[in-house]
Amino acid sequence: MTQLAVNPRSPLQVGPVTANRWSEAVDRNCRIVVVSGQNQDKPYALDILHQEFHNLENQKSFDEAKSLCGGVQRGAVPSPIWIADLDAYQVVTVFGATADPRKNYLNLLRQPAQIWPMT
Repeated sequence: MTQLAVNPRSPLQVGPVTANRWSEAVDRNCRIVVVSGQNQDKPYALDILHQEFHNLENQKSFDEAKSLCGGVQRGAVPSPIWIADLDAYQVVTVFGATADPRKNYLNLLRQPAQIWPMT
């Protein structure tokens, strides 16, 4: 691995972040939060993500929508948001969370408990 110490209160940055560019790394630009709830038979975090994705699509902001959820049309882009549904709560990992539209998604979540970076 590495001989470098990791300071979870002041993580390093792997690369620059923009609306359509991020690194799939748990770095300074990543956020990991915990939320709970259900909406329309979906985990809360997933429902909010789908709502925001469709809002962007309806506004014809297709590149932004792809930067939120990933996609395969016009070149494959991996999803920058991973949601682990653990029944009572969800763990949401957002790569490149310091730039919109991912930053905005985090702001839409009710009462997220941030676990990365540690504050």
